[in-house]
Amino acid sequence: IVSTANPSVFLGTVESLVNGQVGGSVYFYNGNGLVVGTGATFNVGSLGLTTIPIGYNTTTGAFISDFGGANPTVTFDPNQPPPLNGAIGGTIVTQAGSNINALNTNSYVAMVAPRVVHN
Repeated sequence: IVSTANPSVFLGTVESLVNGQVGGSVYFYNGNGLVVGTGATFNVGSLGLTTIPIGYNTTTGAFISDFGGANPTVTFDPNQPPPLNGAIGGTIVTQAGSNINALNTNSYVAMVAPRVVHN
């Protein structure tokens, strides 16, 4: 979770490894937006990019239920209070020349925002 007045910009490589192999789930949230820049690469099991707050379970203290289990679940809650900067609902942008690789069985890429732009 990022609390900044600017969108988060990814310009390098993000890798998620489990036992030395690409895997696992990676989530990024910034209410002011997310930019996957030219030349950026994600090598992950699954990826979630969102500008909508991720729901927080006050009982378990978790943003993700069953994290690391067979059925992890992320809940997006636009009614949840925003982070320190107060922003909700920025744009997600993937620029030309960026790469998102989530190639494992049952992998997914989720981009949750009012506006998603693929250049």
